[in-house]
Amino acid sequence: MAPWLRVHPGVEIITRDRARASADGARHGAPEATQVADRLHLRQQLVEAREQGFQTHHQAFAAVNDALRGQAEALADGPVVVAVPPPPPTSQEKTAQRRARRVECQPPVWAWPAQGWPGQAMATHLGSGQTTGFGYRRTTTLPERRRRRDRGHSVRNPYTPYLLDRWNAGCHDALRLYGELQQRGDPGS
Repeated sequence: MAPWLRVHPGVEIITRDRARASADGARHGAPEATQVADRLHLRQQLVEAREQGFQTHHQAFAAVNDALRGQAEALADGPVVVAVPPPPPTSQEKTAQRRARRVECQPPVWAWPAQGWPGQAMATHLGSGQTTGFGYRRTTTLPERRRRRDRGHSVRNPYTPYLLDRWNAGCHDALRLYGELQQRGDPGS
């Protein structure tokens, strides 16, 4: 591109894509020319930015859509209101709800072995794995869930600030980031 522009002087505006090669060719071939993005590439960039925004803020958009779908009601004193849905349950609330469901299904589960139910049939009826079905046969109390002991611990923890800095600086290439971490001594794979 640069040699062609040098042979054709007088180019004032160059419409180009976002490729670095196009930018370099325009800069070296016609340094005084104004570089502009063409309509197609502007549209592509807009679509990419919009998709990234939707992916990043999908929960907020869902909440707004739910609120907009709500029926407006006129109160006795005049104002019109729309019911706002309750916030989604926290992880602790979800954990408590799942535990309550497990507690609720326990009495019949403990009675099934005495009625001759095999572990596989119990698991199928509960919609769980075989290990769960056989585990219920061996216990008379609700087995509490255990968290992993290494939860939150990773060989990458020391590199998290570096990764965040690089990501926020615009480097979204996983292979490049992986190579940089290896150079810094990251033992992960």
